[in-house]
Amino acid sequence: MRGWPIPCAILTAALLATPVIAENKFDESLRRFQIKENTNTVMAVAISPDGKTLATAGKDRSIRFFDLAAGTRTNIIRHVSDIWSLAYSGDGKTLAASDGDKNVILWDADTLKEKATIGGFETPVAMLALSPDGSLLATFEDGTQNARIWETAPAKVRAVLEGHGDKINSIAFSPDGKHVATASGDETIRLWETTAGMPGRPLRGHDGPVFLAVFSPDGKTLLSAGTRDKTVRLWDLATYKVKSVIDGHEDEVRFVGFGAKGTIVSLSKEGVVKLWDADGKETASFLGESEAGGELPPYATSVALSPDGKTLVVGHDEVVDVWDLTKVMAEK
Repeated sequence: MRGWPIPCAILTAALLATPVIAENKFDESLRRFQIKENTNTVMAVAISPDGKTLATAGKDRSIRFFDLAAGTRTNIIRHVSDIWSLAYSGDGKTLAASDGDKNVILWDADTLKEKATIGGFETPVAMLALSPDGSLLATFEDGTQNARIWETAPAKVRAVLEGHGDKINSIAFSPDGKHVATASGDETIRLWETTAGMPGRPLRGHDGPVFLAVFSPDGKTLLSAGTRDKTVRLWDLATYKVKSVIDGHEDEVRFVGFGAKGTIVSLSKEGVVKLWDADGKETASFLGESEAGGELPPYATSVALSPDGKTLVVGHDEVVDVWDLTKVMAEK
């Protein structure tokens, strides 16, 4: 999915053991391999639910598929426009993409045959998400305050989500597909019922825009990333209250994800990856680096983490870096 300036949707990390914090420095040994097949800026990356396939896309009007273990390309879709966002359904049967022509395209993830095209958007869809069974699609357009929930077969709008006071930054489905979470520049997160788009009480607590919000695997907790306040927050969805605040980054938090038993991974605008235990204690930290030199932020455009939490994928410039987090875990 699209990462900077548009974040990713639901992502996972792995459970870590003994807390031993590494220095915030670039370590080439953590990079498993680098993909250099894209001929223009990489705007979106997504990993299939089984963790076997990596999809990359962007301004070169193509979606490329790679074996995530070997780094070899397995297929390619040639498109007519640049790709803004990618998402797999939870069952792995559908791949969705938004493009610069203001369309959303659905493909059969196995055959790569087009299933449907949804048009009529006023601006390109900045981010999209598919429900676990692929029957629903959630979208918001670039720079807008409203989102939509669609039925995918046949394609039609089920609900329009209105209520934010600033642009939406991320959208995600709950594990049971019954709710959607949106994070916004208005400093709030909103939960919506997918049946009719009815909103729940907004979650307030961040001091500044909320860049990303994702559900825990059991759907009971929400994890959010703050920009101006540089914090990660965990929310109890039964009470709508903050369970804990993780404060350790020195710049805007642009990526967060849940791992096994509540373990957390976060990535900041300055390019620092941090790993935290379920209690919010930092267990590891390292700095990624761009092929062009310097830190990741000026170049990173997309981020994804494999379902088993062992592989972190970052798209930047015209390349995709694939990082091996097991080497960080081995130090613990």
